[in-house]
Amino acid sequence: MGECSRRRFLVAGLGLGAAWLAGGCASQTGLTGTLPGTPWEDDDPLTGSGGRDTARRTRPSDRVSYPRSTSSDTPGTAQAGTGTPSSSGTSFPGVFDRSKWATGKAIPSRMDKMLPVSRITVHHDGMSPFWGDSQSAASGRIDAIRRSHQDRGWGDIGYHFAIDRGGRIWEARSLTWQGAHVKYHNEGNIGVVCLGNFEEQSPTDLQVAALQRHVSQLIARYGVPTRLVYTHQELAATACPGRALQARMGTVRARL
Repeated sequence: MGECSRRRFLVAGLGLGAAWLAGGCASQTGLTGTLPGTPWEDDDPLTGSGGRDTARRTRPSDRVSYPRSTSSDTPGTAQAGTGTPSSSGTSFPGVFDRSKWATGKAIPSRMDKMLPVSRITVHHDGMSPFWGDSQSAASGRIDAIRRSHQDRGWGDIGYHFAIDRGGRIWEARSLTWQGAHVKYHNEGNIGVVCLGNFEEQSPTDLQVAALQRHVSQLIARYGVPTRLVYTHQELAATACPGRALQARMGTVRARL
């Protein structure tokens, strides 16, 4: 499988203000949100060239529901994550393995094997703002994304890791499998999603610190140069990971 050699970067003024980019990786209303990617009319922005995660064509009306807000799912100061991560499913210390959140299994026949890791890409989930600090709220959010991605015909959730507001790091798609998160750039690319919509809210300090810490682990494990740590909007025409997280990425990269 050849990798597309051309990277499509945004130029200044391309239009975070353009209406079709306003929702970042997704647009949303109320308590439901579309899954990442609607700017391309003819095929899905997240699938790579030649991969098996061939998405059914979707439109902004294809929505996923996730649990209604509870008393903890309201704006406030995020609390540090609690709970004990399991080490049975992931070799990264302090990472909650897939069994802690997934209510459904991955479908290997729909996925390609991961190529040698060469880059890392950071995302937001781009659905409606997420204020849940609890482990259960985060696991429900991740599982809702997984269900919708599989409803599109994908093998699993498109990202490899997720980071919640409390700074917990979650294993998402196994690194055995190529992700589905940046069109034409999925091969060898680890996808890390921060839960929330950072066009409409800000990531927590705990979330950003966990992102920096985990990306540092990935760099050390796979020898990825810092210059190959991207955000989604640096590889494709999208507002993802949202202006508030994009603004923090300079500091994150400086600490890698």
